[in-house]
Amino acid sequence: MSGKYERESDHPRLAHLIRRFPQFERTIRELHVNDVGFQSKCDEYREVSEKLEGRDPSGRGATEEGTDALRRRRAALEEEFMGMIEGAGRV
Repeated sequence: MSGKYERESDHPRLAHLIRRFPQFERTIRELHVNDVGFQSKCDEYREVSEKLEGRDPSGRGATEEGTDALRRRRAALEEEFMGMIEGAGRV
């Protein structure tokens, strides 16, 4: 594979998602290459996950209320990913 990353899973936007769903790594990589909407959701998932892990690039910590909202958003994104992954398996 050519490009900056030896494997597509090495791409920073995929790391959190593949850690969460390692059993679907191949499908995740395929969706990442072929679906711009999936790429956008991967970026959002990475941002939300980093904020929850305390690695927010802005340096601001989340409030308890904000943390709950981030957890809900991450769960919603995970549901969306599962729908996309399951849909890709049916093709």
